[in-house]
Amino acid sequence: FEKVAVDRIDYFEPVIAQEAGKSVAADIPLREYESKKYTPFFNSVHVYSWMPMILPDYGLVIYSEDYLHTTSAALAYNYNMNEKAHSVQGQINYFGFYPVLGVGGIYGDRVKLNSDGDRIKWQEKSAFGLIGLPLDFSRGRRSLSLNFSLTGELTEISDKSLFEKSLSIIDEGNLTTLSWNTIVSHQIEGTLLDLYPRWGQQLYCNYSHTPSGDYSAQQLAIASTLYFPSVFRHHSLFFSGGYEYDEK
Repeated sequence: FEKVAVDRIDYFEPVIAQEAGKSVAADIPLREYESKKYTPFFNSVHVYSWMPMILPDYGLVIYSEDYLHTTSAALAYNYNMNEKAHSVQGQINYFGFYPVLGVGGIYGDRVKLNSDGDRIKWQEKSAFGLIGLPLDFSRGRRSLSLNFSLTGELTEISDKSLFEKSLSIIDEGNLTTLSWNTIVSHQIEGTLLDLYPRWGQQLYCNYSHTPSGDYSAQQLAIASTLYFPSVFRHHSLFFSGGYEYDEK
């Protein structure tokens, strides 16, 4: 090494003299971190964010997700200004298995005005579970995903302040619903300056019905958005449309 001639220009030396005056690696502390067993169940809760809600619901949402991104949860408090009613809700999703599993519930009050102007208040308690099948066929700049999910929910309506004299309204009872959802998304990834994709398609389909309970209804909803290149760079044109059918 004594015979090796060092022929270089250290352009970084003036910068070191202006700032620290020495190598920044000289003060790195030597610290040893203990290695221990990681238990996913006892580390499944990790609160990382919160968000206030406004219009029409005022409230607060707290989000949690573990370090392995296998368990996510959300807990929320809502106050609806239109109904002047309070409610709390929570949901937990687990991504460690396939399909994705989730459970949740809602507890709170509901308020409405009937045709006579009377203020009717009642209590709703809901519990739901979901099964999701997320599929990703993305390759390179082409992003293609398909998401199928099934959600089952049981809602109990009780403590109604005023019974309504209508054959189409059940004053108190149980509402059981099944919701089948399909989301298809395809787009060509652009640059960071593109607010929307310059070429892409999105399709959303939902069918909900009541297989049992004191209420009977069904709903079909379809929505789609199509993206096309614009005449301006980093701009795009998109067209959205939807269809909804309800039967009670």
